[in-house]
Amino acid sequence: MSIFFLRKKRRIYLVSFFYFLKRILPISARAKYRLFLNLEWIFNRLSYELSVNMYDYKNHPVVTYRIDFLKKYIKQGHSVVDLGCGNGLVSFLVSDFSKKVVGIDYNSKAIENAKIKYRKHDVQFYALDAIKFLENNEEKYDVLMLSHILEHIDHPKEFLLQYKQYFDHIYIELPDYDGTILNHFRKDQQMDLIYTDADHVSEFDRHAMKAIFSECGIQILEAEYIFGIQRYWCKIAH
Repeated sequence: MSIFFLRKKRRIYLVSFFYFLKRILPISARAKYRLFLNLEWIFNRLSYELSVNMYDYKNHPVVTYRIDFLKKYIKQGHSVVDLGCGNGLVSFLVSDFSKKVVGIDYNSKAIENAKIKYRKHDVQFYALDAIKFLENNEEKYDVLMLSHILEHIDHPKEFLLQYKQYFDHIYIELPDYDGTILNHFRKDQQMDLIYTDADHVSEFDRHAMKAIFSECGIQILEAEYIFGIQRYWCKIAH
C-alpha cells in the first residue's frame, strides 16, 4: 500500500506543541531524549488499548492479520490446541477452518466466559494444566497455538521442548523487540523497558527466537513481522 500527501500540508498543532515543549524544557538534551523515549511507549500503549473500543470483536487489525496468516496453514482436517486461549476469541475463529479446537487456560473465569460466549460443537474450553490434558488424552492433535505466551514463561526453551512431542506444527506469536528502533535506543541508554503487563518476563528479538527454535528442533516455515508482532508457522522435528 502506498499513501500520497499533498506537498503543502496543514499544520498539526499538537505536533507543534511537543516541538515547542522540546525546545523550552529546562533539562539536558539527554534527559529530553530519555523523556520522549518513555512518552513514545506510553502513548503507543494507550493508543493500542483504546483501539479495542473502535472495532468489533473480530475485525481488529491484529486479529484479522493473525487469522489470515493462520488460514494459510491450518487445514480443515487439523485438530488444534490453543494454549493460553484467554477469552477464547481466536479459538472460536480458528474453528471455522479446522476440524476441532481445544482452548486451554489457567484463568477459570476467562474459560467460563469463553464457554458462554463461544458455544460451538467443535470448540472446547478447559481450565487445567495443558501437559496433563495431553498426557491423559488419547486423541492426536496436529497444531499447537502459542499466541502471546512465551513472553510470560521463565524458561521458554524448556517449555517448547516439553510440548513439541505432542504436535506436528506450532504457531507462535509474541511481541517483536525489533519492531521499533526505539527499543535499541533505550537499551543503549541503559533504560528499563516500560511494562503494564506485570507477568511479562522476557522480551525477544528475532535472532533470539531463531536461536531458540534451532535449539529445540523447530523449523520455521514462514515468519511475519508486522504491527510490532513476530509470527511464526513452524514444523516440529520428532
